[in-house]
Amino acid sequence: MFDPRLTSWWIEEDISALSEINLGDDGVNEFVSSLVLKYIQAYFWAWDIWEWLDSLAQRLDRWGWGFALLNEPINESYTLECLWCISQTSAILKEIIFHDGYESGGEFKSCDLWAGTGILSLWAYISGLRKWLQKGKIYLMDHEETSLRKWKEILQALVGLSFEVHSILWNIIKAETLTQIGEEKIQFWISETIGMMTPKFRINPQTGKVMMNKDDIDYYKQTRTIDPFPEVVKNIVTHNPNLEQDIKSWTVALFPDYVNDLYKPAKWNSTLELTTSWNGRQRLWDVGQEFSYIVAFDERRRWTNM
Repeated sequence: MFDPRLTSWWIEEDISALSEINLGDDGVNEFVSSLVLKYIQAYFWAWDIWEWLDSLAQRLDRWGWGFALLNEPINESYTLECLWCISQTSAILKEIIFHDGYESGGEFKSCDLWAGTGILSLWAYISGLRKWLQKGKIYLMDHEETSLRKWKEILQALVGLSFEVHSILWNIIKAETLTQIGEEKIQFWISETIGMMTPKFRINPQTGKVMMNKDDIDYYKQTRTIDPFPEVVKNIVTHNPNLEQDIKSWTVALFPDYVNDLYKPAKWNSTLELTTSWNGRQRLWDVGQEFSYIVAFDERRRWTNM
């Protein structure tokens, strides 16, 4: 049965529409959130998305949430919990789709670290289509094998035949992580490994090491399991020593973009500014407010007011 929160056509047509629609066009948010829900349908082979989401909530209730799932993960349970926040997912994906701050010559190459269900890479692919890039490679890395296997199947079925999808089973915190993609120059880096616990940091340009205030170091050692963004950035810088310069010159894109101050990690004071949002700079738990019409279907929020 048709649902007003979903467009009435196939997911491939939503992808095509978002590869051409303008940010200011009427209904752009509805296209974005509809595609989020249709991706969930495709990922789970679910006919009735609302019935499935209700069933998923019951499963997550039985498993436990948050730290319980991190300490004793059950297959893709933590991945599913993050995907479940439809409003915040929609806001993030809108930002990725309409991000054009990277080189448009040659092949499109993206890399998503801690990829989960692969949904962010589908949106990066749409971003590439918007720049008329018709060929490329999409890399996703994760330590959770079930999600990684499933997202590759779904993603490869949705992207064009001229795009290669590569899955890499790996711990993204390890320094040697990005040796898996060789010398490829990545245009769009994605790592939604941020949270309410990520402290302020910077990367030492000479050594490539993560630098933090002394008071934050011990704290970060306890929280890095779920908020490893500083180390993820360090690994990207090791792969691309010119990362920050490339981001400032808009030849490489990064989400979240801490280089241009769009993302400011500061533990509970962390803020995220989405250039595609009418809300400007927001605290993490407020991200997604412009998708308030879908909030009623969020079981849990990625980032909550702790």
